Amino acid sequence: MLDETRYPWAKYMSSGDVIGKDHTYDSNAQLDKFEEKLFPAVSERAGDIRYYVYDPTEHGFPKDGKYPLLFALHGANGSFQGRVAIDWAAAAMYASPEYQEKLGGMYIVCPLANEKMTDDGMIDSWPTSDAEGDISIYTEEQLKKMRPFMENDKRHFVRFGTDSIYSSSLYALMHKVEEDYPLIDTEKVFLFGTSAGGYMAWRLVINHPEDFALAVVMAGAYLPAEQELRKIEAAGTDVMVCHGCFDELVNWDLFIEPNEKLYYTMPNVMTFFPGFVRDGAHGIIDVCNTPGRQQGQHCVNNCIQANLIYDDGTLYDAQYPEGMIGVMKKYL
Repeated sequence: MLDETRYPWAKYMSSGDVIGKDHTYDSNAQLDKFEEKLFPAVSERAGDIRYYVYDPTEHGFPKDGKYPLLFALHGANGSFQGRVAIDWAAAAMYASPEYQEKLGGMYIVCPLANEKMTDDGMIDSWPTSDAEGDISIYTEEQLKKMRPFMENDKRHFVRFGTDSIYSSSLYALMHKVEEDYPLIDTEKVFLFGTSAGGYMAWRLVINHPEDFALAVVMAGAYLPAEQELRKIEAAGTDVMVCHGCFDELVNWDLFIEPNEKLYYTMPNVMTFFPGFVRDGAHGIIDVCNTPGRQQGQHCVNNCIQANLIYDDGTLYDAQYPEGMIGVMKKYL
């Protein structure tokens, strides 16, 4: 019998399920391929932005081609980890020779938030505790599902209907990178965001949908209003929403369920909603670095880094027979 204080979702496991680990791929081997740079502040509140760049032409790809760009955003606490934030943003494996070869070469950029601890022990990341929420953009049906969570935790309010202090800085950074690396094909920009980075990815694609071919939001800590989703749809931009059903940190009932039916009906939205988030060997991901704070089912980004294909060649989701790379190649 598993300890439910460590495994809060244990009662939902089937008889054949086993506890796995974080992941089975070697993302650490890719991190030194990224060059660290600094983008001077365009916003006093956001400050200077450190970022990492992977340049495919420095790793064997021709210097006379054109290449897509992956702009990837880490989750909360990522900036304190330095280069490991690249891994947390689900981007590290996309710098591997195997993935790069399949994609025909791709630039990767991973910015870092200027994170800080708040007085209540939380982390100000891409979403900040001083933001002013605006729930007026949500439908009454959405609000009925949101209010119980907001009453229990006022911090949720700042995530709803509010923009990030980093929005203008990240948008300017993305265009600066496109200027600095003229081989980037600006018509083929992918956006990844995990957890707090998923919040930021939603904000960027809502504000500038025309700048992205595809946004992949993983365990995103933001609930987009229907009018925001319709704006993205009208721009012809696609979104892939990825979220574990038993996510311990970004609650399914608050951040997915109010929009679930809408996602299934929108032609520009793809979904990856695994019952359990699993590692490459089919094990249920176990990440519990702090006693009583399991977050393995929050790590749906690990499935994206695994290319949505298990180590034995079977698929994470039959909707994507060629994995995540197969999805991305449709835009290349």
